[in-house]
Amino acid sequence: MRTLRRYLATEIMAATALVIVALVMLFAFFDLVEQIKDLGRGAYNMRRILIYMLLSLPDHIYALFPVAALIGTLFALAQLVAGSEYTVMRTSGVSTTRFAAALASVGLLFAALTFLFGEFIAPPAQQLAQRLPREFLPPIAEQALPRRGQELERAVEIRPREQHLRPLVGVPGADVDGEREIERAIRGFGDLHGFHPRSLCAGRFTICTASHIASI
Repeated sequence: MRTLRRYLATEIMAATALVIVALVMLFAFFDLVEQIKDLGRGAYNMRRILIYMLLSLPDHIYALFPVAALIGTLFALAQLVAGSEYTVMRTSGVSTTRFAAALASVGLLFAALTFLFGEFIAPPAQQLAQRLPREFLPPIAEQALPRRGQELERAVEIRPREQHLRPLVGVPGADVDGEREIERAIRGFGDLHGFHPRSLCAGRFTICTASHIASI
């Protein structure tokens, strides 16, 4: 019975390993496609993208392992039946109960591996992976800003008071009149989009941040 259990475990593990490798490679490719869009922003280069993919592998393994174990077990059993090995086992005196017990022992091993990845390996690796974009990509508000010394041309543009005001995108109640109402609308636009107005000029308003434009 020990030989039978070892043989079943070897066949099932081999099939499960093939399935989990295929699934993890597929999800790693999805991660690459998702992260490649940020290539070149800030200090986020290809080496850090590959590190992100490697750190994300334990989480993918934890999520995909039950499915891979099921598919691998079914495939291994199908191969046993196709090769008449299952029939030989039954005719040699192996009962269904013993066969199920052998499969259960393999299942317990898979459960222990899943618990190990889910509790001790995947969480810290995923935390490190999530830190990479936060540390090496510029903040979202800064990504939308121009380089130093350039005005944010498309941020806000207001015509003189004798003309109708252009509606401000994203600002509730943008059709305003009067200097105080205009200033409140501009500051509301800045708060909404993460900008901090430092200069309110007559006729045209320029929104800037201290990290990008030192002086106005």
